[in-house]
Formats: sequence, structure tokens, C-alpha cells
Amino acid sequence: MRTILVDDERLALVHLKKLLSAKGKIVVEGTYQDPQMALQDIPALMPDVVFMDIDMPEMSGIDLAEQVQSILPSAQIVFITAYDDYAVKAFELNAIDYVLKPVEAKRLNVTIERLAERAAVTTGPGDGPFIRMIRCFQNLHIDIGAASHQHLRWRTAKAQELFTYLLHKRGKSVRKDSLIELLWPDVDAKKGYTQLYTTIYQVRKALEPYKEQLKIVSCEESYMLMIHQADIDCVQWEHEVQSLPPVSKHSVNKYRELLQRYSGDYLADCDYRWTEGERQRLRSLWLHLVTQIADYLVADNDFPAALEVYHRQVNVYPHIESGYYMLMRLYAELGDRNAVEEMYATLCDMTMSEFGMQPKVAYQAWFERWSANWKRSALEHKV
Repeated sequence: MRTILVDDERLALVHLKKLLSAKGKIVVEGTYQDPQMALQDIPALMPDVVFMDIDMPEMSGIDLAEQVQSILPSAQIVFITAYDDYAVKAFELNAIDYVLKPVEAKRLNVTIERLAERAAVTTGPGDGPFIRMIRCFQNLHIDIGAASHQHLRWRTAKAQELFTYLLHKRGKSVRKDSLIELLWPDVDAKKGYTQLYTTIYQVRKALEPYKEQLKIVSCEESYMLMIHQADIDCVQWEHEVQSLPPVSKHSVNKYRELLQRYSGDYLADCDYRWTEGERQRLRSLWLHLVTQIADYLVADNDFPAALEVYHRQVNVYPHIESGYYMLMRLYAELGDRNAVEEMYATLCDMTMSEFGMQPKVAYQAWFERWSANWKRSALEHKV
């Protein structure tokens, strides 16, 4: 593995180079006291690993790591630090390692083993890993490889949210200060940038095996997520919905399939406040799909199938009253008195428990009219 070392302390560089050279697995291509010089040489040297100090006067190791990742995303970063416990805990979250000063040979062996393991994963035999699907309905899941149960996992909740926001804004640049305000609104600017760079580092490392499909690029003071040949379930679903022909006996099964594939609201389990607009938009699209299918089935006198559609709406969105109302009307068409009364009772229980009020006046009025007509019809039949 080729490496460069960056530390403003000359003696620290000499010591680290001596230890690494003795291992036999590392070739030190250059040592730098000036981080800017290291950045200039990285494109030519193409190091596999960069060992860097955190606390340097001209440029912090956090800033340097950020720029290295922008220039050479495949490079592994190892931090050398004399920081206190706070910094140690922060950098412990990174994908490769941190090493405390003064660097000891035994501890450095652990780092080299980790680097070797990562190199074996990324350059091993056979086809590399790939992303099959990015799933955003209900929760974020990134399916990897051929097995349906394998998912990409994140080191921290912040890393997941940062990636998810860039995915949400896919193809658009997002300013760094906007990300800090979104994810760390209560920290000062300096600490905010440290948190951002550390988290970007984590995300890039998580995505590294899939860099041909997902890559975070830096542009001036912004980041952008580039996506290549990786499907997103909600994007794919919306495209198919918008491509649907008018509902008919030939297309109704496709409508039903798309109804089933909507497996939950957009990132519902993530509880990110910035998802609400997209969540409402996709929800409205799904509810419109429900109405289109149900209207067709009712017109075709296929009431059992229409009931199935509206029962799905009630299961997915139990707080929307219209689903209960349509079920009552369908059961009334079928002459099922008990089902109408049970559905109205369920509606009343829902609105009272969730909102502390009775159902909409129009729905109450419909039920009262239906109930009166049923009683009158039953009386006439009896007579």
C-alpha cells in the first residue's frame, strides 16, 4: 500500500515513517509538513492511505481529510491525534482508524491490519458489490448484492440523515452551511464544519464499495450526490404511475400492482421534518390512484374488488375519513347493514380517539339518512 504522511511536526513525521517502513506492507511515497503541498502531489502520487495529524496550524486534519476525499475518494484516511477524549470518540466513528500520539509500533500494527482488510474487500476476486435498489417507502433501505436481506448500514444516525438529505436533493448542489443548519443547528460554525466533514467522511467510506453508482462530489461550498444505475423505489413508482394509460380491463391489474407497491409513506420511519412536502405529494398521488381504481371497479359493478381497494386505503391511512365513508357506501350498495354500522362505529371511534370529535358532518348526515331509509324499508317489507 502506498501512503503519504502529513504532520507539521518534523520529528513526528520521521518517527512515523520509520515505524511504517519497518512493517514491509507500506511504502511511504512522501512526507509533508505543509498540507497544501500534500494536496498538490496527491493526484500524481495516488496514495492508497494518507496518515495525517489533526491539529495543524495552517489547515486542520479535518479540512485536509475533506479535500483529500474530494480529490481521491478511494484514499483511506488515518488520523494521528493527541486530542482529548472528546476528539477520540468523534474520530473513532470513522471508517478506518485513528492513532494516538506518541505512535507505538504495536498500535500501528492494528491500523495496518485494518487497512489490509479493507484493501482485500475492495480488490478481491469476482464482481464487486452493487446496489440493487434504494428504498424510500416507509424507511430508508439500500439493498446490496443479490440477497434481499443485505442492506447498507450506517455508522451513525447523522451519517444516514446526511446521505438521505443528499439523496432527497439528488442531482442538486446543497450548500455546506445549509447542511450544518439542518443537521447541527445549535453548534457554532467551527464545530459545525468539523461535524460536517467528519460525517461526510463516514458517508463516503460507507459508499466507497459502490462508488460507480453513488458518489458525493464537492463543488465550491456545496455537495452533490451523483447517482448512476441505481434505482430508487419511489422515483421508479412515480414514473410508472405517470405512464399509466386510462384505467380499463387491460390496465386495471397494473393499477392494482402499483397500489400494492406503495408500502408506506416516503421515509415515514425516519422522522425527518424536511421530508413532509415530498411525503404529502406522493401520498396525494397514491390516494388519486385509489380513487381511479375504485371508481372503475364500481362502474364495472365489481363491488368486492372496490371494497378491497378502500380497505387498503384505511389500513395505510387510518386517519383519513374518506376511506371509511366510501366503505360504508359500498357496503350499503351490497345491502350489508351490519358492515355499514360497524364501519361507521369504527369511524366514530377513530375520530374521537385521534381528534376528540365526531366524524365530518356530511358523513354523519349520510349515515343518518341511510339508517332512516333502512329502517323505513325494513318496516315496509315487514308490513
